[in-house]
Amino acid sequence: MVAEPQTRGANAEVRDAIALMREMSVRLLARMYLPNKRLFVHCIRRGSNGDQPEGVSRRYTAIVLIGLATELESDTIRACGGDSPREICGRILDDVGSVTNLGDVALTLWAARLWRHSNAQAALDRLRVLDPVRGAHDTVEIAWALTALSCSGEASGWPAGDAGLAKRVAGRLAALFHESSGAFQHVPSDASPSRTRAHVCCFADLVYPTQAFSYYGRMTGDKTALDLAKRGAEFM
Repeated sequence: MVAEPQTRGANAEVRDAIALMREMSVRLLARMYLPNKRLFVHCIRRGSNGDQPEGVSRRYTAIVLIGLATELESDTIRACGGDSPREICGRILDDVGSVTNLGDVALTLWAARLWRHSNAQAALDRLRVLDPVRGAHDTVEIAWALTALSCSGEASGWPAGDAGLAKRVAGRLAALFHESSGAFQHVPSDASPSRTRAHVCCFADLVYPTQAFSYYGRMTGDKTALDLAKRGAEFM
């Protein structure tokens, strides 16, 4: 009978730790933002002249926007140096038509939908051009595409035309799952320049397909997707 209060205490400890990390993240993200570029930097590197921002990253900017989408408005503004996250989202949507990396485009679409940006269609159009179903893309990038397609940002379900594409992307991602190992391979065999690297799974190759099938399964009720999400989580 003592297990119940111990569980409550453990849960409270976890919640406190998460709250601390979230507050720290918001505070430190503000250091990573460059207002003149409306982009987040690639990293801050410590050198002889102190901590210096290094590079800028469209990908990291989209990831920050995704992470901030469920935070309080005051925290999002603070993390973005006083700028509006929607304005930053507009910045990475402005030239998304010239981006050649599927992962960057998928993350941009994902962020745009969470923030209900009026120009999200530009990222969807570019994602279609890059073809996550047949193009030469890594497993992680295909998973991001599936999540972006399954995360409409609206309560009404699938945006027009997404369901068919999402189903085909889910099929390609599912084909990368190996029953014998319970893991997803790093790159589709027909898209890898290296036969020795294609099948070797890294942690990201587990995380993002699991997340993608969770989103897709929740949107569609697809039992195969939900099973793959469960098996990926159990493997991790």
